[in-house]
Amino acid sequence: MASVYKPKQNVDPETREQRSQAGKLGAKTRAMRKEQQAALDIRLAALQSGPMFTETTGEDFGYFLDLVQKTWEGIIWDREYPPAPGYAEYEREVDYQLPLERRQLFDLYPDAACEFIAEAVRKYFHLTPPMVTFVVELFEKYLKWAKKNPGLKLHGVAEVRQTLTELKSGKDIWKVH
Repeated sequence: MASVYKPKQNVDPETREQRSQAGKLGAKTRAMRKEQQAALDIRLAALQSGPMFTETTGEDFGYFLDLVQKTWEGIIWDREYPPAPGYAEYEREVDYQLPLERRQLFDLYPDAACEFIAEAVRKYFHLTPPMVTFVVELFEKYLKWAKKNPGLKLHGVAEVRQTLTELKSGKDIWKVH
């Protein structure tokens, strides 16, 4: 039987990039990360359906939740630490329209975000027990990520570690300022 010639299909650049990224992750890793992302989305929705804090100083809790979510997503997808602000390559590489699994850099600076979250837990929001558990898990994931990236000069790691220790001990660390 004679072989039939099949011409190459023209593939648009976006499809080629998607295939390239898909090949880099590996099917099992990609599936695991998508599963973790789905679990995060479900937990956030459940937390948002009930009270998340018992007292507040009037700060924007939506901003706090956004930092928690973006930090957690960056850790799940094992993104790279972003370069300094204003860095031209960074501006080109960050595309918030891309799906989560295709982004290469954190949407924020995870060390600064966790440092702010630790401060917010102390000063701005008196969290409910389910929200405390959620923040504890985030801090554990962040510190594990930070340990895997010793070359980065991360800020606030000691404060995050201290806040984590106090939250895990059950100590009420919220103070009105």
